[in-house]
Amino acid sequence: MVYNTIAYQEQTLNEILSAIGYPTLTKDDIYAETPLESIESLIMLPALREFHKWFPQVLKEEYSVSSTFDIAFPNINVFNVNDVRLNTSEVAGAPSASPFVNMVNYSQSSTSSTRRYGTNNDYGFREVQIYSEQERRAVIDRYKGLNIDVDTVNRKVTGYSTMTGRLMISWAMWNPTIENVPFNRLQEVIDLCKANLLEHVGTLRGMLDSNTSSSFNYELLLTKAEGLKTEILTKWKAYSKITVLRG
Repeated sequence: MVYNTIAYQEQTLNEILSAIGYPTLTKDDIYAETPLESIESLIMLPALREFHKWFPQVLKEEYSVSSTFDIAFPNINVFNVNDVRLNTSEVAGAPSASPFVNMVNYSQSSTSSTRRYGTNNDYGFREVQIYSEQERRAVIDRYKGLNIDVDTVNRKVTGYSTMTGRLMISWAMWNPTIENVPFNRLQEVIDLCKANLLEHVGTLRGMLDSNTSSSFNYELLLTKAEGLKTEILTKWKAYSKITVLRG
């Protein structure tokens, strides 16, 4: 699997590089110490992965199930499941999982089918039909079984169902394009990239300065990077999502 290929606009890169002096420092100067490939794979890519861990893109798909099932993750960008539920509803007036839909279906059924003894009256037969259907559904509910397991190691969803229905899965995905981050979160991702870059440069300069007499204050970069990271991650954790498995 290839996870180190990302896409971005030049303006986004310029904003990230501004954290260490661009455009006062040229890109050639910056790349001499930290190549562009390293910025993409060690600075930008981790920030994107961290963002989508808290705010995954959602891919919705449905699968027919009636017994055991084994469903592979649909693509390499899917890393987990956001929501799973089994829909046992049927169409065209057939029994539905919703008692409200059942009531509408039966109330709208043909009146000729409920007329009795040559009259326009049904003599309570319609109510009997409704109650009989409710009893049938109660028996099904009594003995129904549903089990769903999300295997993130082998990248699949497995389980079984004693009911026929549509398994509705909302897959959690990450996206390798920075500009696909929602607009209201884009600046936060750029700031996290800046923090990663400051930390990288500060750590590198710290190792170099231990062998030289340079007066460069690399600790200032590390302090700023830590402050940015703490601010952004604290904000993201406040919006954490819960995976829902529902039948």
